[in-house]
Amino acid sequence: MLIVDDQPDIRLLVATRLGIEPGLEVAGEAADGAEAIVLARRLDPQAIVLDLQMPRMSGAEALPMLRSLVPDARIVVFSAYVGVQALRGPIQPDAAVAKGAELRVLVDTLTGLLELRPPHVTKIGLGLLPTAETLAALDRWAALRPGEWAAGAVREGGAADLQALHGVFLRLGDDLNRARAEGPSQVEVSLRTRVDAAAAARRALSAIPPGRRRELGELGRRLLATLPEALAEA
Repeated sequence: MLIVDDQPDIRLLVATRLGIEPGLEVAGEAADGAEAIVLARRLDPQAIVLDLQMPRMSGAEALPMLRSLVPDARIVVFSAYVGVQALRGPIQPDAAVAKGAELRVLVDTLTGLLELRPPHVTKIGLGLLPTAETLAALDRWAALRPGEWAAGAVREGGAADLQALHGVFLRLGDDLNRARAEGPSQVEVSLRTRVDAAAAARRALSAIPPGRRRELGELGRRLLATLPEALAEA
């Protein structure tokens, strides 16, 4: 599992307590949401303990991207703001535990979630796509701030929607870069994601003005066509 907190003493405390629990292993620690994104892509953790208030990127900002990147991960918010600061937006954690509670509560919450299959995960198949052209589309997305793509068209909750879409593109980019290293000019593209993240990503994609969306090429068209079908099947 991955522990995300800007306070080193909190990370040490949680890692020490979880490390003595049979069946639980701490694979990494991050000091903010941005570090959590990097480590989640590399480690593919089964669970994430996520603080809310952190510099650079908060837990609330990272959550939509983590849902797209590691859909099987159980995310438990561990924050002093549980019960005070409500998480707004369409994408929610699997559970929340208040800092100050007995760490046994956190352990029991994590072990209970890990005993269950991750809920509401769907697979989205985009079919065969040209590797180089699709990676170029992803590069065009990454070159601009998300707000420039949306151009103010995203409705309330749009920041989380854009983060979810960015997470989808990062996940696809990881897979496509591996495919490019192996050499094929075309690759069968699919991804697994949480239903709430897929719905959020589709809202963000739909809100991008058509002229900008065309810059995403066939990848954008396939995503827009496929996400509604995947949600209907979930």
